[in-house]
Amino acid sequence: MKNSWVGFITVIIVGFAHHVAGQETDTPFAVVGPHKTLIYFEKSYSEGSVLPASRMIYKSDGAGKKFRRIGETRFPENARALERQLERRALTHAVFGHLGVNSTDAAYRILLEHGTDTLGLLLLDPDLSSTLGLMFVDEYRAASEDVTYRIDLLDKGNSVVRSVTIRPTQGAMWESGALTVDNREARDSSVSLAWRARGIYNPHQIPLVATVYKRRGHTGEFALQQTLLMLSDAESGEGRVYYTDDAEPGQHVAYYAVLEDLAGNVGRLSDTVSMLPYNLSSLQHLSNLAVTDTSQGLLLTWDALPADAIYGAIEIQKSRQLGSGYVVVDTVPANSISYLDRRVIPSTAYYYRLRPLVYELSSRMPTINYSEAVGYRSGANEEPPLAPARLAVDAHTEGVKVTWAHGSELNLFGYYVMRGPSRQSMSVISPVIKDTVFIDSLIPRYFTGQMHYAIQSMDMAQQLSDTSAVASIFIRQSVLLIAPSGIHAARVSDGVALEWEDAARRDEKIYGYHLYRKPVGETHYERLNDNALKAVYYTDQSAVGSMAYEYAVTSTDVWGNESVLSATSRVGTDERATATNPPSDIILRNLSAGIEVSWPIPVDVAPGTSYVIYRKALSDVSFEAIATVDPAATYVDEAVKPGFRYQYAVGVKSESGVGEPALSSMVKRK
Repeated sequence: MKNSWVGFITVIIVGFAHHVAGQETDTPFAVVGPHKTLIYFEKSYSEGSVLPASRMIYKSDGAGKKFRRIGETRFPENARALERQLERRALTHAVFGHLGVNSTDAAYRILLEHGTDTLGLLLLDPDLSSTLGLMFVDEYRAASEDVTYRIDLLDKGNSVVRSVTIRPTQGAMWESGALTVDNREARDSSVSLAWRARGIYNPHQIPLVATVYKRRGHTGEFALQQTLLMLSDAESGEGRVYYTDDAEPGQHVAYYAVLEDLAGNVGRLSDTVSMLPYNLSSLQHLSNLAVTDTSQGLLLTWDALPADAIYGAIEIQKSRQLGSGYVVVDTVPANSISYLDRRVIPSTAYYYRLRPLVYELSSRMPTINYSEAVGYRSGANEEPPLAPARLAVDAHTEGVKVTWAHGSELNLFGYYVMRGPSRQSMSVISPVIKDTVFIDSLIPRYFTGQMHYAIQSMDMAQQLSDTSAVASIFIRQSVLLIAPSGIHAARVSDGVALEWEDAARRDEKIYGYHLYRKPVGETHYERLNDNALKAVYYTDQSAVGSMAYEYAVTSTDVWGNESVLSATSRVGTDERATATNPPSDIILRNLSAGIEVSWPIPVDVAPGTSYVIYRKALSDVSFEAIATVDPAATYVDEAVKPGFRYQYAVGVKSESGVGEPALSSMVKRK
């Protein structure tokens, strides 16, 4: 792109010129491109500064041996030398125009007196910077070539003052995200674009430019249009490029841009943006919109839009209410002049509004007004709606979730949900439902079993459909069951004999019992029986004689709901340890002689074991022992007064002592 840089220095930039010619450092700085290397020596200088020094440039292989001279840089010695350099590189016109002079002598005098800063962004052109001794361009370096440069700084007598070697790294020394369109405007004869790049990493502040490519129409090749300076902010890591182009009204144009540095290192391509120049004030709405009732539906007609590319389609909306509730029913090509709406029901008025859809040419597109019309569909509807389809039921946190497919009828009013424990005994349980989802949160408490659901549709004429297919779900709710009040365990010859209260006498929902066991000292119980036990006794033949166990029992119903664990009973390895276990239940009866106290007769009783009966009145604080009896006997407490409430408890007395009573029961003396 020789001399193409001067074509884009028409952008107004403030505060950026001090970056355009490299780094201000005693050590030269190299930017390696795919086909050339740029070596920056110093920035442009201003009035009163020393002129750029002269330098000899040498190059060797990567190891830094056998340097050979490849060129020199120096500020032109006189106006004639400047003239030759500018003419050779076709830069004369650009420099004269920027400095406002018409001779090389005048240009040279300005550069001597006021510095190269006067050239501003023209110094982005590597040819011009190298002409003035600010840069050296190695045009003969291959992309994969590993080289070392030596730069000899010369004094006015051409003696070497200092030598510096640099070994540039391969590839670009900056990174950036892709260019994205930040803003775009299309007018009748021009387009404006702004691209933004995020995530710019450019620690050496290498000047970056964006090359813009353009295509006319929808086919063909993109051509290079212009190269623009990227305005970047090192602190935020963002950069922007602004571009304006003349355009022909009504002709599609497309653009994309690519970021690169002056050495030719290229970044990621931007997306392609298509634009259509157009005079937005000439946009038209649809005229002469009319609606006619036909045998096939309501026919909409309107005048044709202009055959301009800006019109992309026509949007058709309708509603049954004037001014609200509009929905989009279709979108037709921009050259359409009619539309037949078949989805209408008899004896119903419809309100239509239509508008052209246009391409978005800018962020401030004007709004095109709707064209509106009303139509009436005559006739009567005698067909009832179809039964709802695809009914499904599922468990939900609040009950049962019922869903179904929306009917295809246009005059549907809503749906009714039906429910029942059998297909023959179903009733409506909901108000009219406008949705296709219903949550049944009114399941009877403690109901467990099969529940059936169905749906009916109703139209605007209050005609009901047939009942839908039935969907069923098995419901299992949490049920509160009472647990047996206790369990008695005793060692016997073939294992551990277990007895417990028949809690089914107090709760008719109880179907059976489950037994649980754990070794003493452990945390978790294991269930002993798979199927519910109907009896209130069981022998654990899997118990190990050398282990002590704790037992508990639960109640269960026919649906598998289970109560909490009962009070536990412990059995040890020594049979005498069972002697301190109290009875599993206490039974109290009012007799004429007093209150009878009894209990389930133990299966196996250790020698010397007896039961201690305790009693207290409702006003008493603690129990007192009133009798000691044989475990196989009963006891009648005659020392009670009519109308008083008494609470009884039973403990076990054995050779090892008297155990604490674990159960208590209360009765009122009649």
